[in-house]
Amino acid sequence: MRLLAGWVVLGVLAYVMWTPGEWQNSLLLWVFLVILADEFGGWFGYLGLLLGGLGYFSPSAPRRSG
Repeated sequence: MRLLAGWVVLGVLAYVMWTPGEWQNSLLLWVFLVILADEFGGWFGYLGLLLGGLGYFSPSAPRRSG
């Protein structure tokens, strides 16, 4: 069950990082989901860190406020 939940969290993380949005919100969600993925053990936390770079390959650039 822990493995399934870890893969689900990584899937949600990949979706969040791929979809466009405000970068502050994406950063907050990324940190939360990486911490949550790490709680399931294994390599889920490390894979979550790598998924943080997925936003750079997103088809639309993130909106920056400022």
